[in-house]
Amino acid sequence: METVRGKVALITGGARGIGLEFAQVLLKNGLKGVAIVDVNEEAGNRAIDKINKEYSLEKAIFLFADVSDFEQLKETFKKTMDKFKQLDIVINNAAVIDEENWKNAISINCTGVVNGTLLALNDYLPKFKSGDEGIIINMSSIGALEQNAGLPILPIYCSTKSFVLWYSRKISLAESNANKKIRVLTICPGLTNTALLNNEDSLKEMATLIGMQDLAQ
Repeated sequence: METVRGKVALITGGARGIGLEFAQVLLKNGLKGVAIVDVNEEAGNRAIDKINKEYSLEKAIFLFADVSDFEQLKETFKKTMDKFKQLDIVINNAAVIDEENWKNAISINCTGVVNGTLLALNDYLPKFKSGDEGIIINMSSIGALEQNAGLPILPIYCSTKSFVLWYSRKISLAESNANKKIRVLTICPGLTNTALLNNEDSLKEMATLIGMQDLAQ
């Protein structure tokens, strides 16, 4: 993990779950600082308190933003630069499972990733990365890879994650980005017990479909 030493990261959906785990692992391996972006202010402040106790008061900041709102998200990039004077890694992790309010799911899971990727790729990482290379990580899902990935009851969610996967692949190959020295990576985790599955009914339904032993912590 020497590649993260002295770097600065911005993580959307970073207040809990996989996003917070990213922050902690990166800090443990020498990250200079992290901006945690989330709509949940209470969880965000708890995350910062946890990081401050374990690391340093200067290592992390919490920034409120709805990732589907370009201007709100852009402001978090600006504030990250104000605090740390550099930006090297952007992790677009914010997501929701909302099959009923599908427009909300598409706005956050798809538009949010596009907003974060374009801000990182066009405006911030090329100018403000501290080394030769910047990194964008977009969080997809195993549900984007396989038809029978254990998520048959979540067609909207899985479809949005398919979008993330293919958008990330295509933009990483775009000729206009060839000389920016920015890597665009996609991670497709399996079903994980995070705030996305935040009620007992959801967990029971998933357990019935795939077996609780397959639900990662």
